[in-house]
Amino acid sequence: PLALYGLCLEQYAHFIVRYREEKRLDDTVQLMDEALKISHQIYGINCFHTINMLNNYGALLIARNRFDLAKKYLEIGINRILYIDECSSLLPGYYCNYSEALYHCGQRVEALQYAKKAVNLSCSESKELKDYTTRFLQDMEKDYNRRR
Repeated sequence: PLALYGLCLEQYAHFIVRYREEKRLDDTVQLMDEALKISHQIYGINCFHTINMLNNYGALLIARNRFDLAKKYLEIGINRILYIDECSSLLPGYYCNYSEALYHCGQRVEALQYAKKAVNLSCSESKELKDYTTRFLQDMEKDYNRRR
């Protein structure tokens, strides 16, 4: 029952981010914090489930241009993800999301570094993922050079 409650909190947070007005986005922080506590309690701190939760929530926040919040949550898992074998295929996408959040928070050089890491990590993944990360890096480099 506790895991189901955590899932409900997470899904409700996603619903608010997707379908409610901007002023409600801050309400999702409490929901996700509680869902993450439950996840840590059940699965431990370094598990695929927690990293996946962080990545999905971060991606939703990026889509709503809440880069500050996205960065906060993606940062939680940025070092942990390296030590979880089940997350290897998630790494390039996670790094792209984190890179995007960093870039829009003004940390452009660090953002480019993570975009490059995403490309390197995608070499052993599918062609689609490799193409995506390559395009992502190219777009980020164009934006970076335009703003110099």
